[in-house]
Amino acid sequence: MASHSPRDRQAPRTHQDRRAQGWVRPTLATLVLLAAGASMPAAAAAQETGTTRVTVSVDRDRFHIEIVLDPESLLTRLARRTRSNPRAADEEGSPASPDASARDIATRITAYRETILRELTVQFDEKLAAAQLDEVVVLPDVSDSLDQLSSPRAALHFSGRVPGRVHRFQWAYGLTYAPYVLIVQQAGATKTAVIDGAQISPAFDLARAPAARRTLATAWGGMFGCLVAVMVWRGRKAWPRAEAGPRSR
Repeated sequence: MASHSPRDRQAPRTHQDRRAQGWVRPTLATLVLLAAGASMPAAAAAQETGTTRVTVSVDRDRFHIEIVLDPESLLTRLARRTRSNPRAADEEGSPASPDASARDIATRITAYRETILRELTVQFDEKLAAAQLDEVVVLPDVSDSLDQLSSPRAALHFSGRVPGRVHRFQWAYGLTYAPYVLIVQQAGATKTAVIDGAQISPAFDLARAPAARRTLATAWGGMFGCLVAVMVWRGRKAWPRAEAGPRSR
């Protein structure tokens, strides 16, 4: 019977251990890479959150929208959309250069008016409302770590008409891929939500305008009061005649 030394008996185990170690090492490396890759989009999204901010103010029959954003990123995105969209081929514009003036930036953004308006969704209940671009204002260079808005910044102002008898409001902005803050102001109340890129916002309930009801009630009350006053005045005017009849006889 052949005899095996302890060294020979341990050789197969050593070979299996090496194979196991060779499998475990790349597996651990893969897991580390996957974990790092999964955390990168979240970190990038957290870093980009705040570069765009939308404020919507809803009055009784008008709405006003302000979009504060990075003008250079907007112009670059608009130029790409224009090249890929034949409908926007007649719109002229170019990305903002580092030494571009505020007037140049505002003019270039305004040149993409139609493209910008096509990327907005302003919806009341199931009704789409048309918005118009009123002005583009390039804001002063501000470095504010609280709102994380990079400088320079531009503010786009829109407005439009609110349809009658609506109860909810929704919004979407198709020119950003990162999460941004949406602020809705109406009837003295402020509501805030974080919107993920171009997705449509949740529905915001609109408060009814009690002032209009009070105005209508006050008007009817005033008319009724005037009618009562006229009737009392005419009644008083007729009473002396009724009393004067028997005395004359």
